[in-house]
Amino acid sequence: MAGNWIKVEYHTPDKPEMLAVANDLGMDPDMVFAAWFRLWRWADANLSRDGHAASVTLALLSRTSGVTGFAESFAKVGWLVAERGGVTFANFDRHNGNSSKQRHLGTLRQEKKRHAASVTLSASASKTVSLSSSEGGVGETKTDHPPFPDDLATDNFRAAWDDWTAYRREAKLRKYVATGIKKQFIRLQEMGHDRAIAAIGHSIAQGWQGIYEPSGRGAGRTSSETAAAQRRADKSAREYPEPDTPLPIIGRPTRRADENG
Repeated sequence: MAGNWIKVEYHTPDKPEMLAVANDLGMDPDMVFAAWFRLWRWADANLSRDGHAASVTLALLSRTSGVTGFAESFAKVGWLVAERGGVTFANFDRHNGNSSKQRHLGTLRQEKKRHAASVTLSASASKTVSLSSSEGGVGETKTDHPPFPDDLATDNFRAAWDDWTAYRREAKLRKYVATGIKKQFIRLQEMGHDRAIAAIGHSIAQGWQGIYEPSGRGAGRTSSETAAAQRRADKSAREYPEPDTPLPIIGRPTRRADENG
């Protein structure tokens, strides 16, 4: 059994198939949904990923639901298929099974993480505006994050990008400005979705300041050349860091009058 819960879409009770079964059996749609939930719970507890119930008949599933002719009616709308000496629940692996549930939980975690980050940024921005107004000064502005390109706007890439920005914060690297983020997205788009995610993970693992692909892909370099170039860049950044504030301008000293003789 893949956990003691099942995923149900909020519009499932109103799907055309549900209403068709309700009309076929002369039942209230809410009662049809309740009986279907009972049957789906049984499937989640007893079936493997392919959703096939071997040696099980539609009549047996109807008895399990508690409604005569219930499974037979759902077979008419295509949600159950009598085949291979048993019955198969259509699209079972889309909603049930360990892999499907893990994907769903992962999506929820990423949405929660993004929401928490959004709330934190909003609170920080509000605090800055409040301080600026009360003190009469100019508050710092936060960087507006450019939208993700269409071919990178996936949960997996967003998660990888979140990991990258978190890594840069922890390593105390200079924060990207909006233009810098756009340039990074252009480079990552050229790599392609999957290669870009791999490059981000590889760069974090190597402790690099920039994003580079493993094995020298994309830049025409070997892995040793890429690593050597990154080491030189990191060494230069450590030896000659950019100051957070401008250095003072020291004027040229003037000669004393008595020295001019």
